[in-house]
Amino acid sequence: MAISRQSRHAGLLVAATLAMIFIGSADAWCKEGTKDCDYNHKNGCETNVLYDVKNCGDCGNKCACGPYAVPKCNKGRCEFSCKAGWANCNNDWKDGCEKDVGKDVFNCGGCGKKCECGPNAIAKCNGGRCQYSCKAGWANCNGDWKDGCEKDVSKDLYNCGACGKKCECGPYASAKCSGGKCQYTCKWGWANCNGDWKDGCEKDVGSDVNNCGGCGNKCPQPKYFGGEATCKNGKCRDQCKKGMKFDAHKKCCVRRY
Repeated sequence: MAISRQSRHAGLLVAATLAMIFIGSADAWCKEGTKDCDYNHKNGCETNVLYDVKNCGDCGNKCACGPYAVPKCNKGRCEFSCKAGWANCNNDWKDGCEKDVGKDVFNCGGCGKKCECGPNAIAKCNGGRCQYSCKAGWANCNGDWKDGCEKDVSKDLYNCGACGKKCECGPYASAKCSGGKCQYTCKWGWANCNGDWKDGCEKDVGSDVNNCGGCGNKCPQPKYFGGEATCKNGKCRDQCKKGMKFDAHKKCCVRRY
């Protein structure tokens, strides 16, 4: 009776041991690329460790990464990629794809692609492409952003308000660019009476009897015989016509003899 009990105990012990060995070595019965990761022999080798991002290559080996990164398990190895518009510029997948290459001027369209420009220019990254603009009052007239916006269009006579807009004027006129607008003035004794700066200040208001001292200021003809109107230094005067002289007694101009 005692021997029978001992035999039964020994048989149970052997069975338990064999069961533990079987369970512990369940993976040995799995097909290549699969494993029993939930330790439940009832559902067999349920995990495909070749393509499971939570069990990549082995049970519990998770393909972990940071924001904007996409994990993938390929033949038991973790691989990572970035979502559109993002990049992993520090090569550390723990912090994911940390650069917004759609907006970052230092990584525009790709890692290290800097939007560079010269003075008075403003750089912007839009959709992964560098875009440039000029500060108010400046323009890029040579088309080269490396030297920035090189023309001060608020003061430049040859680029006044915009590239190539020259302040041009004719004789006796002076041009100036102020606030991006051409301004003109006349030299002393001259005036622009037709409003056209291309022919400059065309009227000599210092001597023109029809524009004496200013546009349209006509000197009146004297009422005495033989007299004529004159303009000197912008002031109306009168005198006798050529070949005549003023007779104070007669109060008119008479012939010279």
